[in-house]
Amino acid sequence: MVLTIQKFQKYFNRFEIKYQISLQERDRLLNLIQPFMRLDPHVTNNYDYEVRSLYFDSNFQHSFIEKINGIAIRKKLRIRYYPDFANAEEKFAFIEIKKKINENVAKSRVFVPLTDAVKILNENSNEALRFFDSASAQDQQILKEIWWLNKRYNLKATCIVSYKRRPFLSKLEKTFRLILGPIEFFY
Repeated sequence: MVLTIQKFQKYFNRFEIKYQISLQERDRLLNLIQPFMRLDPHVTNNYDYEVRSLYFDSNFQHSFIEKINGIAIRKKLRIRYYPDFANAEEKFAFIEIKKKINENVAKSRVFVPLTDAVKILNENSNEALRFFDSASAQDQQILKEIWWLNKRYNLKATCIVSYKRRPFLSKLEKTFRLILGPIEFFY
């Protein structure tokens, strides 16, 4: 399955609450939601899909410390890739700024070629300049924010997280999602 840039939002807000539940509770929940929810259409194997993220942080672990300390308002930069969504000829990733205010999450992201994602973070690289010149005004604005954050905190790649999740969408309320996962972590 190949997804195109038109299918993805560049900006969005969400209200997220995360719970840790047992496998028994998960199975019971799956039975309860079946009449009201369906698998996310991005699931290609009728079960789950993989999410890979490369997180960036300062030398002083600014983002990590804010998360551990439960700071209500924070932001972080990551490159997110969905291996199940791309074929061998066309691999793309998102460079995202994830902002969190309590349980409210806002994301700003640009859709970039996977091979150039890290290079585009450096606003002075040839790849970044080429991408910026051909980007929409909206993507250019997001890139400016990404570059400002990168420069402000002197960000470096610090952590890779890869996992599988099982996402469901409500049949009744289009903005309600339920994600079961991580189903499996990869280190």
